[in-house]
Amino acid sequence: MNCACDFRVLLNQKYNARKREKSNCARNNYVADENLDVLGMLNEHPYVQTVIHSKLQVPSIICYTKEQIMDLQHFLTNTKNQPIGIDRTFGRENY
Repeated sequence: MNCACDFRVLLNQKYNARKREKSNCARNNYVADENLDVLGMLNEHPYVQTVIHSKLQVPSIICYTKEQIMDLQHFLTNTKNQPIGIDRTFGRENY
């Protein structure tokens, strides 16, 4: 009498159980795992050049490509009295 009568109820129960499992796994990801991922990118990704991680300081990741540095050098040697601005925010709009 207490069992599910409708097939959809069983599917929903199974779906909700899987969803709970995934959310529990997501909570178990620690900052240390993210730091290890970034350190792995240092050797694999061409954009990540330097990772600075020291005591009492927020980790810093320096990203650039060789082409970007060459463009910057070209700009500095071929123009005079031009200011250079670098937006250090990532994924934010300038206000």
